[in-house]
Amino acid sequence: MHHIHLKKWLLRALLLFLLLLICFGFYNPLTLVRYEVSSSDLPAGLDGYRIIQISDLHSTQFGQQQNTLIQMIREAQPDLILLTGDIMDKHDTDLEQVQMLLEGITQLAPVYAVAGNHEYTNYSLYVELKALYERYHVAELEDTGQLLLHNGERIYLYGIGALHAEDLEEGLPLSIPDPPEDCYGILLYHFSMDFEAIAAAQSGYSLLFTGHSHGGIIRLPLLGPLISNDGTLFPKYAGGLYEQNGLTMVASRGMGKSFIPRFNNPMELVCVTLTAG
Repeated sequence: MHHIHLKKWLLRALLLFLLLLICFGFYNPLTLVRYEVSSSDLPAGLDGYRIIQISDLHSTQFGQQQNTLIQMIREAQPDLILLTGDIMDKHDTDLEQVQMLLEGITQLAPVYAVAGNHEYTNYSLYVELKALYERYHVAELEDTGQLLLHNGERIYLYGIGALHAEDLEEGLPLSIPDPPEDCYGILLYHFSMDFEAIAAAQSGYSLLFTGHSHGGIIRLPLLGPLISNDGTLFPKYAGGLYEQNGLTMVASRGMGKSFIPRFNNPMELVCVTLTAG
């Protein structure tokens, strides 16, 4: 009789543990994820240079008038802010949350952007977003580059257009112009799963910022990311740092919701600090 009661108690304890595990798994608050990217040949003037990446916002709200997100960015003290696509959501025609975010962050640092698939699949809304970018002096890089100066050092930003994802699917080659001489090269692109093609096509860039995969949406212990935002099972480049051909990719897990609820996968704001290693 004693053994029966013990088994029942253990079963209830196990069920309670699993229930708590599931509840905590669906609790995925916004977090600031910090990375240090070290390079022995980093120009001295860029040591400590700080970059904030916002990806896959999907018009999500974080606090009244986006104050929670804006304050998190302010406290990180960025030198540069990058928006790597899906800032809007094709199903949400209200850009108020995006506007409030732009109004807050463009006062903190220069802001540059590239488009994602949600921008291109609702082009009329994308036109409204582009108008907001122009209003708040956000420079959108669509197969174009921009030269920046910081502490006497030169940084070259180049944005790869989101439509190149279709070219890569069809096996078409990707052309990325080399950064100018004596520049620290940074690439912006929305789709993390194209990392290998970009790494092979580039020469002279040090950093690539991407998103899209939402961290794998469901992240399981030991197994890792289960499914990407486009339905790919066990995505290879779902979130984190990756290196190939001298290029370091920062793949953001993003901030927005998707058709499947996030599990064990906190929404993230990315902060990258360059260091001379």
